[in-house]
Amino acid sequence: MESVTGLVARTVHLLSSILLVGGAATLLLAGSSDRPTARRWELWIVRGCTACVLVALVSALLAIAAQTGLLEWRPAAALEAAALRRFLLQTQGGTVWLVRVGILFLLGAFLAVRAGLVNRQPRWVALSLGLFGLALATKEVAVMFPFLVLLYDRLILGRSEAYQRRLWRLHLPLVAATVVVGLARVAVFLFVEHAGARSSTVRILTYAALQMEAVWKYVQLLVLPLRQSIAHDLTGFVVVLLLGAVALVGTCILAFRVRDHAPLMTFGVAWFVLWLVPSSSVVPLQYAMAEHRVYLASVGLFLVVGVTFARLVQATGRGWGRQLLPHVVGIIILGVLSGLTVARNSVWSNSVTLWRDAVEKAPRWDTYMAYGNALRDSGDCQAALAAYDEATRISPERLLTLAARWTCLKILGRDDAARAIVIHFRLADPKLTRLCTEARALAPNVVSMESCVAEFQPFFGDNAVPPPLATHAPEHQQDQHAP
Repeated sequence: MESVTGLVARTVHLLSSILLVGGAATLLLAGSSDRPTARRWELWIVRGCTACVLVALVSALLAIAAQTGLLEWRPAAALEAAALRRFLLQTQGGTVWLVRVGILFLLGAFLAVRAGLVNRQPRWVALSLGLFGLALATKEVAVMFPFLVLLYDRLILGRSEAYQRRLWRLHLPLVAATVVVGLARVAVFLFVEHAGARSSTVRILTYAALQMEAVWKYVQLLVLPLRQSIAHDLTGFVVVLLLGAVALVGTCILAFRVRDHAPLMTFGVAWFVLWLVPSSSVVPLQYAMAEHRVYLASVGLFLVVGVTFARLVQATGRGWGRQLLPHVVGIIILGVLSGLTVARNSVWSNSVTLWRDAVEKAPRWDTYMAYGNALRDSGDCQAALAAYDEATRISPERLLTLAARWTCLKILGRDDAARAIVIHFRLADPKLTRLCTEARALAPNVVSMESCVAEFQPFFGDNAVPPPLATHAPEHQQDQHAP
């Protein structure tokens, strides 16, 4: 059960984040004004957003500490760097908190750079660059920040002599550095991570082509949130990919052409596309599509929808009666979407329901294995074995599924079946290179080949005798060394 401290911290973090997003959106999209009333309102909003950033960050750190102590079954673990690193890098909840903290850093960076650009104060720009560095340390997608700042300065604040100076002194150097970093990342993928692999270029091109379908799948999920899932399958049909590419290019051209008449619309499209570039371009990730990648990018699409709605309301006329209908329709749509969000939260409430939903919508070997792991962690190893069997049926050459199956067999006391798996490993993969290659493919930034081999060697390596697992041990102890 979650501690009171953790629950209070999460609640405070949620409320402060909502206030921060609302205030930041109002401030960032309002442009600049010299009117005294507008300046006073701007000052109050800046102060409020600053307070919300601090409160949200402090409450996030408290929530992370509370959840780390709960995961380790030791409250003192919240003060240990190794335990915090395990929670943040090796658990789904920790990944979510890293994303949240990264978004807070980005919002703080946007607020600071706006203050620096509007008020011409270099110290705010320096603070923004520092927050940008912190955001980049938590999530590499933050690398697109310089592009968004350039577009914000050009589209929202407007052209001026000061803009021309900032273009050469601030924007272009940052953009050039970002391009260099991006090219270096592609080079590392080609010549370091996959050195000598002739298929690397093919993987890059295939992944980039699939993104032409994934981008519009993201749009569909945001506009019409049906068949949401933690795992998605893409068709990969050539016709679909070509139509997606043509539609994406056409949308970008249209946004560029209306930049002077509808700058918010152009900025929203640019926001959506640019935040997807790090995960949906040329560097192949484990999955071609994942819902969490569009969280930050979705703000741009919502901005486009909001601008479109405002223009539709203006087109209906000035009468109160004429404007009532679109507002009522908008409130109904928001209510329906809010209800769907609550329903979706119930699916995410525990890992078993989450992965059961995934195997229904994307029946792959990896979703079935994750479903089996969730069942095992909940204490239902018998049902987990059925999920592992289905994963093996879909992809019989996988060794990672056998390793997970071995864990449940030991927990259930079926030593003969478990020993048969160990013998299979010694014959098929005595050095455990295949097994650890599969593990690294699922978590490349968490699992190294050396640590993986060291972890599995006592159970499946040459001349290893797998020790029996105590079936009466607490659940967290059973899973401590489980594959």
